[in-house]
Order: sequence, then structure tokens, then C-alpha cells
Amino acid sequence: MTQAITVISEARDEARWVVARARIPEDLAPWVVSWVGYSERRPGLHRQRELPSGVVHLIFEFGPPLAISGSGGEVCRPRREQSFVVGLDDCFGLTEHAGEQAGVQVSLSPAAARRVLGMPLQLLTHQVVDVGALECFREARRFGDLDGWEERFGWLTAFLRRRLRLGNSRSDVAWAVERIRRSDGGVAVAQLAKELGFSRKHLATLFQDQVGLTPKRYAELTRFERLTQRIKASRGTSWAQLAVQLGFADQAHLSRSVRRFSGLTPRGLGALLEAPHLELFESR
Repeated sequence: MTQAITVISEARDEARWVVARARIPEDLAPWVVSWVGYSERRPGLHRQRELPSGVVHLIFEFGPPLAISGSGGEVCRPRREQSFVVGLDDCFGLTEHAGEQAGVQVSLSPAAARRVLGMPLQLLTHQVVDVGALECFREARRFGDLDGWEERFGWLTAFLRRRLRLGNSRSDVAWAVERIRRSDGGVAVAQLAKELGFSRKHLATLFQDQVGLTPKRYAELTRFERLTQRIKASRGTSWAQLAVQLGFADQAHLSRSVRRFSGLTPRGLGALLEAPHLELFESR
């Protein structure tokens, strides 16, 4: 079936972006948080701070491979192979390119990533892994040879359907993840364990396998993610107000959380979120 693709071009100063969007098929919608195609051209070297989020990202490149830092690192390492997987992280990363990048980013729920990747997600925590290192992704090496957005999204649709059929994940952990996200990270881990009939230790072990982080850390990450969304949506809201709205103990607690996850002060985070850029590695 032909997919309707919406392509938007934008220019600002000397930077040029193209963003391609396709409707997520109904059978994939419970698993795929978002997907977006992109290309970017700039007159020279560009470095971007990428914020952590509660989803796993698959980046299928058809442009020059991005250089990427380690978790919380300030130095980007060059890569030779196109396409990679970004595991869950509780710290920022950096991406860098010499003036050009192009690809499609697919953001998956942890349950979907567990099925698609077919491996414990704790093996990917804090990691960026080239597709060539993952047996299940060897076929993705041909992505760079595909021609046009329709062919790329069509290939991704078939790939994801095939991998989701082959894999499995735990519905109880997926339920707990959804509870955390619906509460903006405010649900108590002890309450989750009680409702599932697990000890906190057993729940933490399951989360490491199915998500890649402990329930407590995933809840903290979710709250930070919601904070970034509120900052972008509510210009002019004070930090004290945001702290109250999202359940931080006080403004100092919010500042510590911002520093941990982004490596920035609250003011620095606000400036980053106001800057025009392709927000790779963030859920949409």
C-alpha cells in the first residue's frame, strides 16, 4: 500500500532542513511512538546536544554517518557505518556532522524495542550501537541504497512488522511503563510493585531486561522529559511553577535533575530548547 508522505522544507540563515512524515500504520501504532525522515545541510561543522528520553531510537542513515559522543561525553567519535541504535540513557549525548546529515529516526516504546531487537535492553543502556554489531539489524545495511521517502518508509514498515512478529516482551512491564508515563513519573515504585504482586527487587530486575533502567530511574527520566515538553509549550512559566506542576520537592530539586539529565543549568536548557534544530533522539 502506498503511504502518503508529507515533506516540509525550511531554511533559516544558512541552514536548510527537510522533514518527511508518514502516517504510522494502524498495526504499528501501539509500538512506534514516532518516526520522521530528515535531511539537513549547513555551511560547516555542526554539533548538537541530544537530550535523553524514555524511548529507544533506531536511526537509519542514508547520508554521512554522524559522529556521536558517549553518554555524558563532550567528545564525538567518528563512525564509518551508516545507521545505529540508541539505548535508553539518563544523560545527554552529542552528535556532530560536517555540514550534512540524512536519515529516518524511528522511536520505539521499550516493549517494542525489546521485541524488535530481541535482546535484553540493559545491554544497550548508555550505548550507541552501529547496526552491523546487531545480528537482527544486518539487513538494515541496505537502507542507504533505498531511493525516496516512500521506499524508505515502506521498507521500515515491512522491517518493523517482521521483527515485531518474531520478538516478545512482557505485558506487565509494559503496563508499568505506561503507568509511569501517564503519571509524568509521579507514581511510586512501591505502588507499582504492589499492584503487580512483585517485590521491588524483582520489578527492578524485570525493568533492567525489558526497559534498560530501573523503575525509579525511568520515572525520573520521564519527569525530566515532561519538563522539557512543558518548557517548549509554556514560554514564560517560572521554574518555581514548573517544579510544583511536575512534583519536584522544590526549585533546587528541579535544577539538580536538569543538571543530571542534560548537563546544563535550567537557563541553559531553556536556551537549548528555544534554538532551531532537528531534535534527534527526543520523542515527539
